[in-house]
Amino acid sequence: MVWLEEDHDGQPMPKRRRTGKKRKRSSATGASRSVDLVCTPSTRGQESETGTIQSLDSLIQEVQELLGLPEEPLPSQWKERQASTLEKWMVLRPFMVNQMLSSEKPKEGVCQHCRQKVVVVTCQDCLPRPLSCTACVVAIHKSSVLHNRSSMVEGFLRPLSPSTHITEDEGGKFSYHERECFIPIMHPCCDCATGQMSVSTGKEVILIGINGRYNLFLPQINCTCGKTWSIGIGDLVESGYWPATVNFETLYAVDLFTTYEDLKITAPGMSRQAFVSMLEHRTKLFGRVSTRWKVVRYVAKSFLEWTYTKFEVERLSQVQHFQFPSCTPSMFAVAINGNRKLYRFKSQPGPCGFFDGVFLAKDAEVSSFVDYIHGTKRHNPAKGRCGSGQWSAARETANKSASKLDEEGVEVAVCRHGFLLKGLNMFRGEIFAYPLYLQKQLSSRNVQFFCSDVVCKYWPYLQRVASHCPELQNLLNMRPFLSIMHAKAHSWLRCKELQKQQRIWRNSPLNCHYRTTKYSRTPIQNDLQKTIEGLYLSIKQRKCQLYRQSGGNKRRHKLRKKIVEEKKALEDAITEHNAVVGEADKLPPPNELLAEDNYSWKWECHGDMVQKKKVYDKVMLLTRLKEEAVILVHEVKQHWEYMRSVAGKIDHLSSQLSEGITGQSSTEALTERGREGLLCVLKKQLHKVKVQQAMALYQFT
Repeated sequence: MVWLEEDHDGQPMPKRRRTGKKRKRSSATGASRSVDLVCTPSTRGQESETGTIQSLDSLIQEVQELLGLPEEPLPSQWKERQASTLEKWMVLRPFMVNQMLSSEKPKEGVCQHCRQKVVVVTCQDCLPRPLSCTACVVAIHKSSVLHNRSSMVEGFLRPLSPSTHITEDEGGKFSYHERECFIPIMHPCCDCATGQMSVSTGKEVILIGINGRYNLFLPQINCTCGKTWSIGIGDLVESGYWPATVNFETLYAVDLFTTYEDLKITAPGMSRQAFVSMLEHRTKLFGRVSTRWKVVRYVAKSFLEWTYTKFEVERLSQVQHFQFPSCTPSMFAVAINGNRKLYRFKSQPGPCGFFDGVFLAKDAEVSSFVDYIHGTKRHNPAKGRCGSGQWSAARETANKSASKLDEEGVEVAVCRHGFLLKGLNMFRGEIFAYPLYLQKQLSSRNVQFFCSDVVCKYWPYLQRVASHCPELQNLLNMRPFLSIMHAKAHSWLRCKELQKQQRIWRNSPLNCHYRTTKYSRTPIQNDLQKTIEGLYLSIKQRKCQLYRQSGGNKRRHKLRKKIVEEKKALEDAITEHNAVVGEADKLPPPNELLAEDNYSWKWECHGDMVQKKKVYDKVMLLTRLKEEAVILVHEVKQHWEYMRSVAGKIDHLSSQLSEGITGQSSTEALTERGREGLLCVLKKQLHKVKVQQAMALYQFT
């Protein structure tokens, strides 16, 4: 029987064949291979289905002919689609080249604003009417000084700076002149009824935006009634600018900082110098003057000050950056690991950082905790042994580095979704006291499982420390486990804890067949079979490393020499094995054996081991799916309750500010205008939370 998928109209849907898989042909002579029985449908049903598909195709063709649509068959495979797209672009490329060249030619005609004078300037920011004459371009761009204009009087598009304008003399000759341009800013209004406002030139400032540098002037506002206004930092911040210094001789557009922050999040490897180089290039591209040293000098300090101020505003508006809604208040698993490559050199003495204790724990608190743990019980200063090897991360104690480094790295804790929870600076390498501190900080979040790369050595250490520190007894309520990636490394070193877990698995009911076959042989057979398995895996691994991890011919020559030696040893071992076993249990030659990716050893199975592995994987996958379903439902509940609690907190704080009640010490230091602004920020944040709730409701249902 063959099942056909149907659409909402009841018509059969055409199936798409996958190109990456090949069908395996079953042999009729092989006794050990299974034969798939397929029920063939009747010929009458096939004829009716074929007729329906043909009638549908003919109907579609008739509709295309009526509508005048060209017949263009849709490619069904990715390779065909890519080839079709490439062919279309190859046809379009000559046209795009001509179009790009024609766009560089200056436009001719009259001004699109006054319809009288000849056009001399084009501005792509003034679309849909970019063409202007000498008079209209000054009137339009008097307030829009940040537009990127281009002159057309010389027969090509020449970029113009905001201070450059074009004049036309009586003979119709054009010339360039410089004028003072004011930075776009919100002007104050005078409370007098008859006064007239005028603008005079203030001090010169440098504005850095996403399109580079602008040389502008601050406006000086004067009224005929005698009042005068000077632009201050408050006016600049309200207009969307951020000062580089307290004297605000250099200003940054806030949009520049938000763009840089997004780039650092999506591309953490991008440096500040590279971003400044991009700004310098865009400054030259639009015909403005570029001096890079002033930008580099202040951009780091200004960005950090803006980030800190933004963080304080978000903290007042109940934004929690290091709390994942699905893992609050109880967390399923937490993983802790360190990286010693994130070191910093010692800097000059000064105040603490901007975000001391927010994500990275305070160094004084961590140092005090480490001293307390080391003073409670005597520890082993050597590296921790794991089977036949040593882990540099499995240390109970270590001395501080004598180099010129300040911090050697960071230790970070994340939840199972990869969300950052807490971190600390490492001064002594990866000692056990650092993850112990993070585990203690996260103990209030009801964590069920604890993951670490050296958990086989860390957990006995925690048990010894908890026996001397009663306040750490609750940390043993977590259940330790090892990730799959680190389990590979532990298996190579024959980790005792991993071998213990493997013995538990071997004695399980799911592995009864494995227990009754592999461990019922003589010791000599076991040693020989282990040798064959080890040589097989070693040769396969070295072949994978031949071009992946070796960057030179010398290294590859050593690997090939080692492969030849191990192949000879494998051949001798197979010959010795085949001499003492029956005809059915003999192994093939080494080349034939290595040609298969996953060879089923004769002594490990009775029957088709590949099929048994598939069944076992399906059982484990189904078990894991049921477990994940329970966890997911619990996290969905926590996510919804967390969003609802955050909305309730914001609503309560908004009502307190509306009634003039300041229940928090942080809001008491705010001015009246600051409280009004905070109330608006809370309303905005409440709107965001409600939008997130609506999106979560849509996703969960």
